[in-house]
Amino acid sequence: MTTAPVTFPQSSTKPAKKPRTIASILEQTAGMSPSQIMALIRAAFPQATDAEIAHALDECAERLEAEAGELDGEAQAMAEIAALCAPVFKSGEAETVGDALKILSDRGDKRAAAYLAQLKGPGQQEFDHLLDLAVDEDPYWSKSADGRSYTVKPGARYTTPEELVAGYKRNHALG
Repeated sequence: MTTAPVTFPQSSTKPAKKPRTIASILEQTAGMSPSQIMALIRAAFPQATDAEIAHALDECAERLEAEAGELDGEAQAMAEIAALCAPVFKSGEAETVGDALKILSDRGDKRAAAYLAQLKGPGQQEFDHLLDLAVDEDPYWSKSADGRSYTVKPGARYTTPEELVAGYKRNHALG
């Protein structure tokens, strides 16, 4: 008795997806503001502590510094913000990058004040406002009770805050 070989369509033999990590998210954030990056990380890892995120930011910065030829302005900003905020996180004085920058700014740190101005700038405020509106309308997205992080459920059409805001703008003819 001869048995025919079992064959599978190519689509069923796709390689397994690599697990999503904070580091893999950080590798795809060129051009994003610090608060957009934090929103993206919070959406993917709502249970991550600020210390874990700060540690991942430090590791990312070290890796990017080793590849100095490929560094862009956004990666340098992440490294500086992580280094700037690390002592505040370590002391337990702040839970978010925004809070850490505010504390440092209040102490007279001009770099922290500049980053805080970016976080509080009109472009970022508009993005945050549109993100809140989009989350309210999308059944796959939710905002934490403290308002500091977002969660996206499996099956969502938009998997990043940027995609969600872009979809919201298209649906509401906002540009």
